Amino acid sequence: MPDTTTLAYLAGLLDADGYFTIKRHTYHVRVRGDARCALFSERIGIKQVRPEAIDLLHSVFPGTRSRERGYTRHANSTYGWQVTDAKAAKVAEALLPYLVIKRAQAEIILSLRSHKALGRKALRQPDGTTFPWRHWTGKTIAIRRFIMKPEAIAYRQSLFEQVKALNDTRPHQPKLG
Repeated sequence: MPDTTTLAYLAGLLDADGYFTIKRHTYHVRVRGDARCALFSERIGIKQVRPEAIDLLHSVFPGTRSRERGYTRHANSTYGWQVTDAKAAKVAEALLPYLVIKRAQAEIILSLRSHKALGRKALRQPDGTTFPWRHWTGKTIAIRRFIMKPEAIAYRQSLFEQVKALNDTRPHQPKLG
């Protein structure tokens, strides 16, 4: 684990220019139709014009580095770093004592990770259907289908909405009358 000075610096970097969010994947529900609920994934990342901070982040917390060319001829390239799921939770846990601006988002990410850690038995229920599956021995056996409990889906959706509201940078108009 790096020293506290490095962790504080990285927390300040992510506080200023990074993002702590939850991604909601709905492709399997909307397009393929083989899922009944969205998947929720923790994400932490940053984009910078200079690569030094990205390199430091990647050396302390391995994740995915990227480089995007500028969209126009004179635009600068941007360098990015991102971690997802359990790695994002580890980053949030390590930086939490040093975060100021995005502390609430990091806490929500940790709440989602702890909810996922409850395990399948606590979060799923049988949906009453089965499907045939051919075993390697040649026998066909019936497999029960399980779905996520509605209260678990609602809890994850509420965490997603909380992070979305905290990350909303649009100016809000006061309600009239």
